Amino acid sequence: MKRGVSAVFAVGAMFAAAAPAGAQIGIPATAKTSPVAAPVPVIAPADARGLHLALSTLDSLGKGFDRRLQAYNPIEPVELLGTTRAVYLSGYGVVFTTELMPVVTPATNPLLPTINDATRKRVHDTKVARIPDMRNMMMSLMKDAAASLNAMPAGEQVVVAARFLYLPWEDTSGLPNQILMKADRRSLLTGNNIQTEEQ
Repeated sequence: MKRGVSAVFAVGAMFAAAAPAGAQIGIPATAKTSPVAAPVPVIAPADARGLHLALSTLDSLGKGFDRRLQAYNPIEPVELLGTTRAVYLSGYGVVFTTELMPVVTPATNPLLPTINDATRKRVHDTKVARIPDMRNMMMSLMKDAAASLNAMPAGEQVVVAARFLYLPWEDTSGLPNQILMKADRRSLLTGNNIQTEEQ
């Protein structure tokens, strides 16, 4: 590489020596000039302390929702299939997700190979009756999030998605597989304009 660069400069010196005074010297077509590198943008690091506080708030909201579900009926409790998780998406909003069964559901095993009709009906009827209360608790989580997340823009969304899992023997008629609720933070603070989708 150094030898090639030296050759180019040597050729240029020869042209300069041979050219008459005041003549313009052209650069050979084969010689390539290096483009000027564009400056690399510097991205300021995020405020780590602010990020930590936001994550702590989301974690606290999720745990509060789980405690509300667990306290709903201590005699026949809700069965949580993991903890409620939350993520903030810049420019969109915050999304909470959870998986649950509205009541602890017996599973078949060697000592209980089949589920009788009475148990099947009781579990089904209990779950159907609890779905409205599940919706109300999801709405409460959304309002709590809107009030707590002061740094989040008012136009961004608060979303809660709850998946309901069922065992193979269950009667799932009238029961949703998923409830998704969303509203922008402004609506939650000023009213109750919540969009609900059920599958």
